[in-house]
Amino acid sequence: MPEMKAVTAGIADDFRRKVFEISEPYMERIVGLTLGYERAMPDQMSMLKPAVISTDAINTSFRISACRVARKLGTQVVLFNHASHTPQSEAPSKTVGDLWASLGRIYSDHATVLAVRFPAIAGLIRELSPHGKKIIAVRQNSVLAATHSKPTFQITFAGNYVGENSHIPWMVETPDEFINGIAELAQAVGQIPEAKLVIRLKPQNNKTEINLAAIKQFVPHYPNVEISNGGSFKQALVETDLLVACISTTIDEALGAGRPVLLHSSRHRYNHLLGMSTPPDRNHRSAVYVSSKTPLVALLKGIIDAHQNRPLNAAELSTYTWPAGTPDMDEFAKLVLNMTQAHA
Repeated sequence: MPEMKAVTAGIADDFRRKVFEISEPYMERIVGLTLGYERAMPDQMSMLKPAVISTDAINTSFRISACRVARKLGTQVVLFNHASHTPQSEAPSKTVGDLWASLGRIYSDHATVLAVRFPAIAGLIRELSPHGKKIIAVRQNSVLAATHSKPTFQITFAGNYVGENSHIPWMVETPDEFINGIAELAQAVGQIPEAKLVIRLKPQNNKTEINLAAIKQFVPHYPNVEISNGGSFKQALVETDLLVACISTTIDEALGAGRPVLLHSSRHRYNHLLGMSTPPDRNHRSAVYVSSKTPLVALLKGIIDAHQNRPLNAAELSTYTWPAGTPDMDEFAKLVLNMTQAHA
């Protein structure tokens, strides 16, 4: 490819030139795909005539080309954030998190609407970009009814991880960190007879490192610890008193449903949200807890005492969720349909 040869010729450093030459076949393939999308997309968009394009990230050559051409044609481009990128304060995770978020994850020049599920994410968009006016707040779901009075406090684990080949340091968990975190949680709950832990494994599709067999092999067995993926996650939330995860969209879903969350990982290097790290009591508690400074058993016992049969109130949720009256998922879908009708 002549364009790549021209780039190589402009590199004076021998080492860098050799590295570039080794990478050249791969880069030629990527550049070729990108140029192909850029050349073909106008005709494809003219043929399809979409009124709205909706995506959870504008981060690949295909998506960038499609969204860029669509916007030039006057088509609405909705970037629907999936609540996995939040503001960070610690230097390593903030550097990586801001970079990850900027790669078409929560904002983009090519989006006309930024659908945002966390108030904190709206603040991050305004901090990192000039696209704050594009934000539309969206509630994940409505607050569920409180769990019925029961002697057992149900803790549901529903986290996620990223494989070694696509690991994002200082943010998401690797497979070994993921399973170690579950093992620590199971060992702690095993010492609390009044609690029950339900481990839910997300269908991993292309992630093969962690499966049911691995969980059974590496996670301690206790009478009050079970693995269950029965029903939908929303159905599981109905019976859940506490949701445990490190970084996952389930955090947003649980808080939106009015359930408290414990952010737990085996390395304690990343906190998805700010939260209480000391055991709460009935008069001083939070919607979010972080397992970093207090032994896990003591923290869990404090959470159980503070929250059992006592649902979160609106004031406790206000820091983490959009207020009442914010469009929910159904209302947002109607908004998209209205965009379609307006375009037609």
